[in-house]
Amino acid sequence: MGQEWYNTAWEQYRKDQGLDFQFTMPYAYQQNGTAECTMRTILNGACSAMAESGMALKYWADAISTIVYVRNLIPSS
Repeated sequence: MGQEWYNTAWEQYRKDQGLDFQFTMPYAYQQNGTAECTMRTILNGACSAMAESGMALKYWADAISTIVYVRNLIPSS
């Protein structure tokens, strides 16, 4: 989690809820491996869906939503 969300109100909420955050180093993409892989999978799926369907680029957001919906239906570890 980046430091952009760090402020006193958020800090109080975090303490009240018993949450513990571990901030990542700025520009350290190696620490975001899982998120990067998931985003790449979603974007590749949307690109493939758009190419196969031949639909206009204005439906890009719908393609992303569909890929995320299908991905959430598939069981994973």
